[in-house]
Amino acid sequence: MSAYLSSERQERTIDQMVIGETAYTMPWALWLNEDRRCMLNVQYIVFPEAFGTIELVVKRTPEGYVIDASHTDYKWEPEADPGYIGGHSSLPVEDLLW
Repeated sequence: MSAYLSSERQERTIDQMVIGETAYTMPWALWLNEDRRCMLNVQYIVFPEAFGTIELVVKRTPEGYVIDASHTDYKWEPEADPGYIGGHSSLPVEDLLW
Protein backbone atom coordinates (compact mmCIF):
# COMPACT_ATOMS: atom_id res chain seq x y z
CA MET A 1 0.00 0.00 0.00
CA SER A 2 1.22 3.54 -0.78
CA ALA A 3 0.31 6.88 0.78
CA TYR A 4 -0.73 9.78 -1.47
CA LEU A 5 -0.71 13.46 -0.67
CA SER A 6 -3.86 15.35 -1.58
CA SER A 7 -3.27 18.01 -4.27
CA GLU A 8 -4.76 20.58 -1.86
CA ARG A 9 -1.76 20.00 0.44
CA GLN A 10 0.87 20.30 -2.30
CA GLU A 11 3.03 23.43 -2.18
CA ARG A 12 2.28 25.85 -5.03
CA THR A 13 3.93 29.05 -6.22
CA ILE A 14 2.49 32.30 -7.55
CA ASP A 15 3.32 31.37 -11.15
CA GLN A 16 1.18 28.23 -10.78
CA MET A 17 -1.97 30.19 -9.96
CA VAL A 18 -4.80 30.00 -12.51
CA ILE A 19 -6.68 33.00 -13.90
CA GLY A 20 -9.37 34.09 -11.46
CA GLU A 21 -7.61 32.56 -8.44
CA THR A 22 -6.89 34.55 -5.28
CA ALA A 23 -4.26 33.45 -2.76
CA TYR A 24 -1.98 34.81 -0.03
CA THR A 25 1.78 35.15 0.21
CA MET A 26 4.49 36.99 2.15
CA PRO A 27 4.78 40.77 1.68
CA TRP A 28 8.42 40.49 0.59
CA ALA A 29 7.36 38.61 -2.54
CA LEU A 30 6.61 42.14 -3.79
CA TRP A 31 9.48 44.55 -4.45
CA LEU A 32 9.99 47.95 -6.09
CA ASN A 33 12.57 48.47 -8.76
CA GLU A 34 14.55 51.72 -8.93
CA ASP A 35 11.73 53.34 -10.95
CA ARG A 36 9.25 52.35 -8.19
CA ARG A 37 7.62 49.81 -10.50
CA CYS A 38 5.97 47.05 -8.47
CA MET A 39 7.44 43.65 -9.24
CA LEU A 40 6.34 40.25 -7.98
CA ASN A 41 8.63 37.28 -7.40
CA VAL A 42 6.40 34.55 -8.84
CA GLN A 43 8.48 31.77 -7.25
CA TYR A 44 7.05 32.53 -3.79
CA ILE A 45 4.67 30.01 -2.24
CA VAL A 46 0.94 30.82 -2.04
CA PHE A 47 -1.60 29.73 0.55
CA PRO A 48 -5.42 29.57 0.42
CA GLU A 49 -5.83 31.80 3.48
CA ALA A 50 -3.96 34.45 5.45
CA PHE A 51 -2.04 33.60 8.64
CA GLY A 52 0.98 35.04 10.43
CA THR A 53 3.08 36.95 7.89
CA ILE A 54 1.14 35.40 4.99
CA GLU A 55 -0.92 38.55 4.47
CA LEU A 56 -0.34 39.85 0.94
CA VAL A 57 -3.31 39.10 -1.33
CA VAL A 58 -2.45 38.03 -4.88
CA LYS A 59 -5.09 37.70 -7.60
CA ARG A 60 -4.29 36.26 -11.03
CA THR A 61 -6.12 37.98 -13.87
CA PRO A 62 -5.92 37.59 -17.66
CA GLU A 63 -3.69 40.69 -17.68
CA GLY A 64 -1.34 39.49 -14.93
CA TYR A 65 -1.31 39.91 -11.15
CA VAL A 66 -3.25 42.27 -8.89
CA ILE A 67 -1.92 42.81 -5.37
CA ASP A 68 -3.95 43.91 -2.34
CA ALA A 69 -1.50 45.26 0.23
CA SER A 70 -4.15 46.80 2.50
CA HIS A 71 -3.76 44.06 5.13
CA THR A 72 -0.04 44.54 5.79
CA ASP A 73 2.09 47.13 7.57
CA TYR A 74 5.17 46.07 5.60
CA LYS A 75 7.12 48.95 3.99
CA TRP A 76 8.88 48.70 0.64
CA GLU A 77 11.85 50.69 -0.61
CA PRO A 78 13.07 50.87 -4.23
CA GLU A 79 16.07 48.67 -4.96
CA ALA A 80 18.19 47.75 -7.96
CA ASP A 81 18.01 44.05 -7.13
CA PRO A 82 15.63 42.47 -4.64
CA GLY A 83 18.41 40.25 -3.30
CA TYR A 84 16.47 37.00 -3.22
CA ILE A 85 18.64 34.05 -2.22
CA GLY A 86 18.69 31.42 -4.95
CA GLY A 87 17.57 33.82 -7.66
CA HIS A 88 14.11 34.92 -8.63
CA SER A 89 11.66 35.25 -11.47
CA SER A 90 9.86 38.58 -11.24
CA LEU A 91 6.97 39.97 -13.27
CA PRO A 92 5.42 43.45 -13.18
CA VAL A 93 2.27 43.89 -11.09
CA GLU A 94 -0.74 45.06 -13.13
CA ASP A 95 -2.56 46.79 -10.25
CA LEU A 96 -1.87 47.51 -6.60
CA LEU A 97 -4.61 48.10 -4.02
CA TRP A 98 -3.81 49.90 -0.77
